[in-house]
Amino acid sequence: GVQTCALPISHLEELLPEGTPVRLERDVEARDRYDRLLAYVYRAADGEFVNLAMVRDGYAQQYTFPPNVAHTEQFGDAERAARRGGVGLWSACEQPFEQ
Repeated sequence: GVQTCALPISHLEELLPEGTPVRLERDVEARDRYDRLLAYVYRAADGEFVNLAMVRDGYAQQYTFPPNVAHTEQFGDAERAARRGGVGLWSACEQPFEQ
């Protein structure tokens, strides 16, 4: 059978419609070895922690890149809760983040 899964990008678009003002917060390192910006994203209007919302809602998985570990515990708790609750991709897909 065909398995349909909502894409994480569509959930991100719900959290951050185009043009939504955001505030970026850095951790220890600003960029990774590929020169990608590493930041925690907050909606400016209400302070919603977008990275955490994506994990909590089951549309992202925790990845820790030491020394950037400021929110490791929060992300881990949110991912475990999402898995247990079968929310987001955890409800729609079998092993959604496995390759």
